[in-house]
Amino acid sequence: MLRRAWCLLVAGMFVGLIASRASALTEVIDVTPEWLSAQPEGGKEFTIEAVELETGLIEFTITRRVLEDRYRVGRLDVRMEGELAAECLLKPDEKPRLIKYRLKLSKKAVAESEFEFSEHGLVRSGGEEIGLPGGIVYRFKLADFYRPPGE
Repeated sequence: MLRRAWCLLVAGMFVGLIASRASALTEVIDVTPEWLSAQPEGGKEFTIEAVELETGLIEFTITRRVLEDRYRVGRLDVRMEGELAAECLLKPDEKPRLIKYRLKLSKKAVAESEFEFSEHGLVRSGGEEIGLPGGIVYRFKLADFYRPPGE
């Protein structure tokens, strides 16, 4: 009994140490058109397209080329007039080696809204996949990728 308690204590301390170290290893990258164009040709990690639909909404298609299994999360923060109007976790369309997010927003919402795509290490435990703390967060200010026709 004492040995089991000791093992659990040591394991808990180890996990706590790893988690505290890993959380400090989060890198945030602000993705801009300039950042995308600076990526080596043929190694484009992301593509982003913005199209105005007949409904007046702006549809963004964000595509990510992937090479390995990772824990991935997409999040849309819709902001209007300086306030957070909505926050949504998004599930992508997934194909082998390709992840695609589609977002539709009003022109007014595009001005201040952001999309974040994060990738984290992945471990499998007891048949489940678990995302690790830390990782990379790619932040897109959607207004950087949409220009109304004629501008």
